Amino acid sequence: MPARLILFVGLALTGMGQTVLFAVLGPVVRDIGLSEIAAGAVISASALTVVLVSPAWGRATDRLGRKPVFVFALAGFALTSAVFGLVLGAGMAGLVAGPVAFVALVAARVVYALTIAGGQPSAAGYIADTSTEAERAGAMAIIGGAFAIGAICGPALAFLLAPLGVLAPIYAAAGLGLVWTLVAAFMLVEPPRPAATGGSAPPNLRPSDPRIVRLLIGVTCVFTAIAMLQQTMAFYVQDVGGLDAAGAARRTGLLIGVLATANLAAFIAVARLEPSPDRLILVGGALATSGAGMLFLSTALPLMVLANLLMGAGFGAFLPGAQAKASLAVAKDQQGSAGGLVAAAMAAGYVIGPVAGTGLYMQAGSVTFLAATLVTVAGVALAW
Repeated sequence: MPARLILFVGLALTGMGQTVLFAVLGPVVRDIGLSEIAAGAVISASALTVVLVSPAWGRATDRLGRKPVFVFALAGFALTSAVFGLVLGAGMAGLVAGPVAFVALVAARVVYALTIAGGQPSAAGYIADTSTEAERAGAMAIIGGAFAIGAICGPALAFLLAPLGVLAPIYAAAGLGLVWTLVAAFMLVEPPRPAATGGSAPPNLRPSDPRIVRLLIGVTCVFTAIAMLQQTMAFYVQDVGGLDAAGAARRTGLLIGVLATANLAAFIAVARLEPSPDRLILVGGALATSGAGMLFLSTALPLMVLANLLMGAGFGAFLPGAQAKASLAVAKDQQGSAGGLVAAAMAAGYVIGPVAGTGLYMQAGSVTFLAATLVTVAGVALAW
């Protein structure tokens, strides 16, 4: 089985687990008796963990290899997703409630983040090891395309399995992750990598490195906007439509699925056309900004669908551009470290975005989408 296919499916599964959570978590925490901002805090705690450990995982994959880090991340995804589902189930059954339920959810999600954070840096390092500089932007689209496929499958699971129970999609994602862990363990082959500089360990790559610091700040801003939009979408859909938890989860799943489909189309176009990283960042930013602004101006479902199409295409162009730009800016033996720092910058957006988005939504409703639009503009300006 081709190595890039194994990487693609593994990353798609982790992306699916994330979007399943976005479709399910908001309505479930309301049933448990927690506030909207508590849901945002759970996601933010997980994202903060990824920010802290992704650079270390990037350095680890430069030293230890791509395969062992990737397989460990997949195994962690499968096991900790199942645990998180059990904690949610305990809350819904009334076995835990209030602060105890909140702490249990945060703890489960932090352990999840500790284990999965090596997946993206190891995949980015693998792709950098097996592609030329001219191919880099198109090759890096594999990562974004995998997450887009996962984002499509996640809402599909939420839509199809909701009749079996609101937590059924989480358990399904965990089971698929376990199967693919075994596939990667037995079939993924470690790629050849360049020797370390001077025969020593790869030089440490810091976030403050002038080659990438503006790019990393820009990525953080853009992913803050993405997280604000994702985390408030379910609440907005439920409030505008007057829906119950299951109905909100299904409609939110539809919108996220639309966004992910446009995301995937953009990644396919990038892989075929192989444009320059800066062009991808600029065009992607323009599309994403248009979509986020449309959400601020509309409440009708057809316009919300169109807004998600634009955002999906925009973010789908921005991400491979940013990943390729970081990869091309650093040395050949720093590829895993660069991937780790980009992953940390993306996760930093999920530290800020969910809490900022839910807090602003509780106070000002759809003004949240205007704020996300402005943050996207700032991020694109920095990264370009």
